[in-house]
Formats: sequence, structure tokens, C-alpha cells
Amino acid sequence: MDGFGVSVNSASWKNGELRPAIDMLVDQLGATLFRVIIDNADWEATNDNADHNTFNWTYYNGVYTTSKFENLWSTMSYLNQKGVTSGIMLNFMGPVANWMGGTNINTSAEDEWVEMIASVVFYAKNDRGLNFTLLAPMNEPAWDGIEGPLVWEVQYTRLMEKLAAKLDSIGLSDVRLVGPDAAGSIGGFTPFFYELAGNPSVMAKLDHFAFHDYGSGNVTQADTLIKSSAYPNKNFWVTEVANIFQFGKISR
Repeated sequence: MDGFGVSVNSASWKNGELRPAIDMLVDQLGATLFRVIIDNADWEATNDNADHNTFNWTYYNGVYTTSKFENLWSTMSYLNQKGVTSGIMLNFMGPVANWMGGTNINTSAEDEWVEMIASVVFYAKNDRGLNFTLLAPMNEPAWDGIEGPLVWEVQYTRLMEKLAAKLDSIGLSDVRLVGPDAAGSIGGFTPFFYELAGNPSVMAKLDHFAFHDYGSGNVTQADTLIKSSAYPNKNFWVTEVANIFQFGKISR
């Protein structure tokens, strides 16, 4: 087991009101894993330009200096100050902008979504100097279109392959993926697992499988799936769970 982590929604920063909670979690409880959330994933309200291979930094700089993103940068920066670096997992939740598909990601907008996600990571690391390496780019795909866009396993894997290539191409090879953050415990995770495990390019970039459990709390089947695959040394994180007493049943 890697440990017990914390989910922090950056909207709670509120000019530093979140600092005492982070202090307690780090200083008293010894927390070193933080899932830092921003939602919704609709910040690119209009297309930055007509070329998904070229960042329009005039556009993105305007977006990434809004209060929504200042809360995110401040949360991550404070965690860095507290010594939390490799334990930060940046996570995007909620639907995308309507022109990308809203509660879905249109096939025609896949490369634009990849550009948007990559631009956030690039800006965070290069413009704000933030230290982190884990990225969970989507939340609860194939669930309800509210927690994250309705993206099933084939499209999800294709998006992750494109994103992995994009990150590497812009000098962010140190950034590692975590996913799919699927809802529905082992039943929701399994289809994504088989699709992801069948894609060597994605697996080369993926550090941890991840899914949510609001049911049995017994997720040992995930361990069995992984150990019987071509990637037996990969582990999994349960990034959302319903009941604390169920942690004792969770295996990695």
C-alpha cells in the first residue's frame, strides 16, 4: 500500500483559508499524497486557435490568470512549500466546454482536448514553477457526464495515447499518467483496464491505475487482474472510497 491520500478541491483555497487544513494534514497526519482537483474542465470556452499543434499563449495566459486557476496554483504552490512534490496528482473533473462536446468529447475535438490539458501542465510547470509529476486528466469517464465527460474505454485509451505523445513532445516526459479514475469499483474499472493494458504506448506513461469504490470495499480483483497481465508490477490507487472502515479490505 502506498498510503492514504487526500483529495483537495482547489476552489477551497479562498485566499489562503485552506492553509490550516493543509498544515494539519501534512504536519500532524504526515500526508504526502494529494489529489488536487479543479472543475469543471470547460475553461477553454472557445477554441484558442484553429491549430491544435500550436498553443495560443495570449489566450491561455488570460485563462490561467483567472481566480479559478489562481486558486489551483496557490494550492499546489503551498503544497510544494510544505515539501509535497512528487505526491501531487493534478486531477480534472466535470464536463468540457460545449464546443468540445460538453458531457462528451467529440471525436473531432480530441486533439483540441489534448492541447488544452497539455497547456495547463506546461503552464503550471514552466510559468508557475510548480513541482509535480502525476496527472489524472479525467474523472469518472463513462459514468454520468457530470463528474467527467462520457468517454468509454476505447476513446479513453486513444485520448491517453495522444496525451502521452503530446506531453513528451513538449518536454514534459517527467509527467506520468494516473487513470482511468473509473466509477463502479471493479466492474467499472475492468473494461478500461483491458483496453489500457493492450496499449504499450499508454502503459509506458501510466504510473498507477485508479478507480473509485462506493460499494463493496473489496477490490482485490484489481490486484488479480494486474498481476495476471503483461504489467504485473503496476499498482492501483482507489482515489475515491465511501467508507473508511473498508480500507482494511483494499489491496494494491
